[in-house]
This record gives sequence, structure tokens and C-alpha cells, in this order.
Amino acid sequence: MSERADPFSIVVDANVLAGALTRNIILSLVGGRILSALLVVSYTR
Repeated sequence: MSERADPFSIVVDANVLAGALTRNIILSLVGGRILSALLVVSYTR
């Protein structure tokens, strides 16, 4: 129960941040793919 910054908690925070960043990047990539696919489908109809 120390009040100083724990290296372990800092590592956990970094992992959570990295996970959120990668999830956002993957979601934006997948969303862009889906949008472009919908555009192609709507154009080719």
C-alpha cells in the first residue's frame, strides 16, 4: 500500500494505453475497409 508510483502499475497503464490505441487503429482500419467496400458495391450496382 505504498503511495509512490509502482513500476508494475505504470507498466499496466502503458499496456492498457497501447491496447486502446491498437484497438482504435484496428477499428478505424476495419471501418474504412467496410465503408470503401460499401461504396464499391453501391457504385457497381
